[in-house]
Amino acid sequence: MFQLFLVAFMSIFLAGCGGGGGSSSIGTEEALVATESELTGKVIDGYISGATVCLDLNNNYTCDPDEPSALSGAGGSYTFTYEGTIPEGIQILADIPIGAVDEDLGVVDKPYSMLAPAAHPEVVTPLTTLVSQEIQSSAGQLTPEEAEKSVKLMLNIDESD
Repeated sequence: MFQLFLVAFMSIFLAGCGGGGGSSSIGTEEALVATESELTGKVIDGYISGATVCLDLNNNYTCDPDEPSALSGAGGSYTFTYEGTIPEGIQILADIPIGAVDEDLGVVDKPYSMLAPAAHPEVVTPLTTLVSQEIQSSAGQLTPEEAEKSVKLMLNIDESD
């Protein structure tokens, strides 16, 4: 049952990876380059409304006041813009507080956070959190795609899923 749950979330994650994240493009080594990027996605652990979603520019796992952010709405949707260059290794952080609403389970009674690589802001889920953690534990040596492959191997998920 747990593996089916993980496969479902990975499918959502992979479907989101092909979508657009605005006007940004992936740089070769240094950064995700953009003059203005619109980062759009969904917070999903059941769609979650009421989560603060930000571009965690200093990787401190906190949505600071000077970081671009938005509050997720119906269907877990969020959108915010960022003007400038997004460095490689930066994450999207979804801070889910007490009182946020999980459309599957109801009102959240214990706060938690989830992550997604800023290069793939389309979905923020428990599985994208694992991918982000894999990138961070490699000290930024893994790309999001390499980290995704590593997570698939770790969870015994077929590469084609």
